[in-house]
Amino acid sequence: MRPKIILLNQAYPNPEIKNLGNPFVHDRAKLLAKYFDLVIAKTSSIETDYQYENVKVKCFKNLNDFQIFTKEYDPKIFIIHFCEPWMFRHGILKFNIPALIFVHGSEAHSWYRILFILNKNNIKGFLKFMVFNSFTVLNFRKMIRFSNKNKLIHFAFVSDWMRKITEADTFTKIKNYSIIHNGIDTNLFIYRKKTAQHRKKILILRSFDSKKYANDLSMAAILKLSKKPFFKILEFHIYGKGMWWEKETNKIKHFPNVFLNNNFLNHQQIQALHKDFGIFLCPTRMDAQGVSMCEAMSSGLVPVTSRSTAIPEFVKDGHSGFLTVNSKEIAEKIELLYNNPLVFLKMSENASKDIAKQSAVEKVVIEEIAVVEQCIANTAV
Repeated sequence: MRPKIILLNQAYPNPEIKNLGNPFVHDRAKLLAKYFDLVIAKTSSIETDYQYENVKVKCFKNLNDFQIFTKEYDPKIFIIHFCEPWMFRHGILKFNIPALIFVHGSEAHSWYRILFILNKNNIKGFLKFMVFNSFTVLNFRKMIRFSNKNKLIHFAFVSDWMRKITEADTFTKIKNYSIIHNGIDTNLFIYRKKTAQHRKKILILRSFDSKKYANDLSMAAILKLSKKPFFKILEFHIYGKGMWWEKETNKIKHFPNVFLNNNFLNHQQIQALHKDFGIFLCPTRMDAQGVSMCEAMSSGLVPVTSRSTAIPEFVKDGHSGFLTVNSKEIAEKIELLYNNPLVFLKMSENASKDIAKQSAVEKVVIEEIAVVEQCIANTAV
């Protein structure tokens, strides 16, 4: 009999109500369901139980119903993405069973790390966020201390940078943890050998709802490149939506070689788009991994990104992409690739090979299964 697992995630996707949620959690769940008896659980006042691509999802109106189900189902372990206080109190502590908690960032780092999102016109809103965030980090510290005293909780970080930040902001040292990347579907984002022509086509695929994605740096780099004699030969295709879309794209929309697409794309559309481009422009102010960047690398696009947060763990500067610190360096690296087609072609191959070796979903799921089985075994003795 396969071990039973309850996976807790409040933002699990629900196509019935067109809720995209956390698609990367669903990608992992589909693979885990091949090896375990898996059920997704979340609390919701508006959703009912549903099935999404053969993954069962249970929606509970209240915590009492969740506890009744958990007792009857009798799971061997909880897997949790974006752990909330109720999951700790009414799940782990209530049933005294192990938990593998994935740490993605927002639930574990302090507000001062994201001052770049501060809106001067909404200071009151940011102050409320500071208070909420302080309690969130305090609760996370309690879970870490609980984990350090017993074998019930094991943490999984998508990058070592995320672990270090969590330890720094919670003033703790974490004993029970693993580094497990978000898996990249290398069968979907398949490598297609690039030609020298692809180095002239640059893709930007970002949310414009947060300053963390540094779209302002991308636009500034395009303006700097516009002064170069080869600029008209380049193409920039920008896909995205968000509150900053108009403000940021207004700066470069007058260029005939800049193509604006104010919409989001699904995975199938993105992988189809990848084959037409050679450079993925994706600076960032904060990323625990940079999943869209890794997907582009898997397809053979060369990332021009930032020497920031977790990014250096996934991009080797000058080998599989370029790490930059400002718009001037971004423009210089795109110019370097334009002037050196052979360098571009080699970096394209390196990018795809490195991501397959480091974060291919088949590799990641094997690591996750091993950790799950070890967590169960540790508490069985």
